[in-house]
Amino acid sequence: MRACAKLWSAARRWQWGLLVSIFPFWGYAQSQLDIVWMLGSVYSPRAISANGEMLVEGSPAYLLKIWYLPENRLIRTLGRRDLWGAGQEIRNIWATGAAVSPDGTRMALTVDVEDIFYESFAVFVLADPWTGSIIRRFEFDDATSGPPAFSPDGQRVAVPVSARYASRHRLLIVRASDGQVEQEINAPFSIRALRYLPDGRLLAAGMLAAGMQDSYPWIWEVFSDTRWRIEHRWNPNYLPSLHLAPNGQYLFAYISESYRSRTVYALYDVFSGQRIRSETIPFDMQAAQFSYDSQFLLLAMERYESGRWISSLQVRQLPGWQLLRQLEGVSGAMLSHPSRPELFLGNRIWNWLTGEWVGEVGHIAGADKSPLFSPDGRFLVVAGWNEISVWRLQDRALHYRLRFAREWVNQCLISPDGTLLAVELRNWDSRIEQVALYHLEDGSLHRHLFTGDRYADTLRFSPDVSLLAVDLGSQVHLYRTVDGTLQSVIADSGVPLVFSSDGRYLVTRTHVWQLPGLVPVFTFEWTEWVQDEPNHT
Repeated sequence: MRACAKLWSAARRWQWGLLVSIFPFWGYAQSQLDIVWMLGSVYSPRAISANGEMLVEGSPAYLLKIWYLPENRLIRTLGRRDLWGAGQEIRNIWATGAAVSPDGTRMALTVDVEDIFYESFAVFVLADPWTGSIIRRFEFDDATSGPPAFSPDGQRVAVPVSARYASRHRLLIVRASDGQVEQEINAPFSIRALRYLPDGRLLAAGMLAAGMQDSYPWIWEVFSDTRWRIEHRWNPNYLPSLHLAPNGQYLFAYISESYRSRTVYALYDVFSGQRIRSETIPFDMQAAQFSYDSQFLLLAMERYESGRWISSLQVRQLPGWQLLRQLEGVSGAMLSHPSRPELFLGNRIWNWLTGEWVGEVGHIAGADKSPLFSPDGRFLVVAGWNEISVWRLQDRALHYRLRFAREWVNQCLISPDGTLLAVELRNWDSRIEQVALYHLEDGSLHRHLFTGDRYADTLRFSPDVSLLAVDLGSQVHLYRTVDGTLQSVIADSGVPLVFSSDGRYLVTRTHVWQLPGLVPVFTFEWTEWVQDEPNHT
C-alpha cells in the first residue's frame, strides 16, 4: 500500500509538472521576495539546547519555529513539507519527540505518520536548525517512535523505534554530524522516556505487562544492558506519561482522565526501584517538567468547575513533595530552562524560585489575525490572543504593548487618519464584550464605548473618524469617537457595514442610510454578495 501511495504521489507530481511545462513563464512571473524581518510568537516551547541559546517551538506536525534566545531572534521556520517531504500524501501526524544538541547545531525530531491509505510509519529527522537543511531522514514501516535524546557532548543522538504490531523494540544510536547509524540495539520494551546522564550513561524507561492484570515501570541502563523493575502496579490498559529527571534520580508517571478531571500520578526513585509517593488528584494534568537540578517538579494542571476552567501551576520539592510555590491561572505547554530556575510558559519566562516574571520570548503572543499598517506607514499593529503589540517600522522595535489580564482580543481596527485604535475584547470567564478606543501613538485609553453580552461582528470607522459603527448582530450602534457617546441605534444587521468615501452614507444589510440623520434612502434584498474595497459602496 505504501508503494501504491508513492506511485500515486508521483503521478500527481507529474500532472503538476505538465502544467508548469505548459506555462514556462510561470516561474519568471513570480518575483523572489527577500525576508527582511520576521515577527513570531511562542506558544508551545518544545526543546532547548543545553547552553540555553537555541529554542525549538511549535509542532513538528505543522510548523516549527527556531529561536536564537540571546538576541530573541526568529532565525527560521520549518513547515510540514520542509520536514516530511512534499511527495508524502499524509493524513495525520503525531509528534512524539524533539531534542536540540547541547551546542544548538543539530535538531532531532520524531513523529508517527498515517498516510491516506491508513498505513502507519514512524519518521526520524536530523536537521541543522540554522540552515533548515535536512541532514538525514529515516522512515520505519509499521512502527512508532519515541523521544530522541542527544549525548552530553552532542556527538550522538539516541532514537527509539518500536514495531506497531509486534514486540520488537529498537534503539538507534545515530552520529549527529552526518546521521549515520552507529549502533542498533534491541530494547527490552517500548521506550517512553529517554535521558543521557552527565556521565554519559543512557537511561530508558517504559512499561512492561506482567500477565493480563498488571503492568510495571521498568528502567534500562542501555550501555551496560542492566534493567530493573519498579515495584508499582498499573492498569495494563492505560499507558502513563513518563518523565526522567536530568540526573536520572527520579521517574515521574501520570495518567490524566480529562473527562473525569482527575489524574493518577506516581513518583519513583529510579536507582532503588522504589515508589516515593502516588496519589489521585482532582485535576487534569497538562504538563510536567523537572527542574534543571532535578530537585523540583513543576506541574501544570486544570479542571472545569462551576462553568469555568481553573488552572494551576505547582512547584514541588523532591523527594518530600513540599509545595514551594503555586501560580494560579496558568496552564498548558511549558519547558524548563536547562541551567536556571526558570520556566518557559508560552511566550513568558517565570522564575519559579522567586515567583517573578523575568522575561519574554518572541515578539507577539499567538497572533491569529491579520496585521495592520498605520496609514502613515510608521506602525505595524499585531493582535494576539490577549495582547496587542505595536511595532515601529523604521527601527523594527517594539513601540508599546497592550496586555489584557482576562480578555482575549477578538479584533482591532486603525482609524483612517491613524490616530485611534478600536479594540474588541471578550472576557474569558463571563463572555462579556467590550469595545474601546485607544490612542495609536502611545497606547493610552481614549474611551470605553460598549460593554454587554452581545458579540461585535464588525467595527468600522467613518472616513472623517467622527463615528465608529459597531455591528452587534441584529443592531448597529453608532458612537461618537470624540466623547464615546452612543449617537444612534440602527435596527438592522451590519453585514455589509461600509461608509461611503465621503461619509454621507452608511450601508447595512437591507438599507442605505443618509448621515447624519439616518434617513433610509434605499432598501434592498441581497441576492449576491461581491466583496468590495473597505469603506466603499
